[in-house]
Amino acid sequence: MGLSRFVRDGVSRCRALGRGSRLVLVGGGASLGLAALLIVARPAAARSEPFVPSSDQQVLERLPQRWGERAERPPAAVLTAPRDPQLAEQRAQDDIREYQRTSDPRFLGRAEAQLAAFWEASDAPVPIVVLRAKLRASNHDFEPALRDLDLALDREPRHAQALLERATIATVLGRYAAARVDCQRLAPLVSELYWLGCTAAIRGVTGDASAAADELTRALARAGNISPAERGWAESLIGELLLRSGDAPRAERSLQSALEKMPGDAYTLSTLSDLLLEQGRPAEVVVLLAKLERVDGLLLRLAIAEKRSKSPGERAHVRELGERFADARLRGSDVHRREEARFELELGGDVKHALELSLANFKVQREPWDVRLVLEASLATAEPSRAREALEFAQSSGLEDPAIRRLMRAVSEVAR
Repeated sequence: MGLSRFVRDGVSRCRALGRGSRLVLVGGGASLGLAALLIVARPAAARSEPFVPSSDQQVLERLPQRWGERAERPPAAVLTAPRDPQLAEQRAQDDIREYQRTSDPRFLGRAEAQLAAFWEASDAPVPIVVLRAKLRASNHDFEPALRDLDLALDREPRHAQALLERATIATVLGRYAAARVDCQRLAPLVSELYWLGCTAAIRGVTGDASAAADELTRALARAGNISPAERGWAESLIGELLLRSGDAPRAERSLQSALEKMPGDAYTLSTLSDLLLEQGRPAEVVVLLAKLERVDGLLLRLAIAEKRSKSPGERAHVRELGERFADARLRGSDVHRREEARFELELGGDVKHALELSLANFKVQREPWDVRLVLEASLATAEPSRAREALEFAQSSGLEDPAIRRLMRAVSEVAR
């Protein structure tokens, strides 16, 4: 799954980005169109029959004892959804931030529960409507999320986060013209670094990644006194742009620098792992991702690296991933298809299933990894004609990722 990295990590940690307006930019998934990392599922009751415990004493799940580093409210607080909109908004934001910190998708379900009293209300306060859109988008309910954002912006046309969220979703869906309009509307509302970050997310997938990286680098130099998290976010974004443009050495330096400021950041770790795997350095990935198995996207990359480096942990990790995908299907989740397609291509061996998963995923989102997996799976199954739509999309958008360009040429040659 994936949403723009611009909304996800670094920006979400910023206290104030705008010129007189405050943004609370939380949640999301993958930016610049690289792979989204986590399997985020809607709670089971939303899509399947409820599970009824056999007794009040039955243990269903053992959860972390603390709610984040501050432990500001007890776990019992989640049992009653607040009807006060300010309290509901605050609690939902806290839960989404905990998801970002822990990569535990259960916090997204809890955030949704906090908004239960306002979940279908068209007259809900705008901040709640925007959070509601974010949570819907994290479950790949993109069209309902866009309707929420349209509603919010009809009421508050200068709501910076709503504009950013809408630009993010449009980018994920490959609707670049609409995304550009919302990024331009952000310009007078936020500082230069974040406005350029919004536009860079689009330029990075439409053939202008190198220039976008240079412009963002200059903006970062001008940014002055910003937090390490903000600087790390920008460096991670720059690294991704450089990787897209084919400058792997500079990309690696930028990503390593970002990790120094944001240790354990899952998105940056995933991007760097993909770079190292692309360069034939799987042993380094095994070291990089050791003991980070909790995050699905990192476990996937770790297992791939273990297979390529013939490390002993591969078998157990492949089994664990298979169980996680099976559990997601039992929950009725369909947001894991990108990761499962890559799993089948590289680890599971069912390339026919990988192609079906990648094609179904491409109908929902069109980030570079979504394109890449369709191309790879069509080659693995010797069915290049089934990649026609993805190939045409990549050509029309100007996607310049070196690996995808190689795959595009290979698919075209096989199809002749």
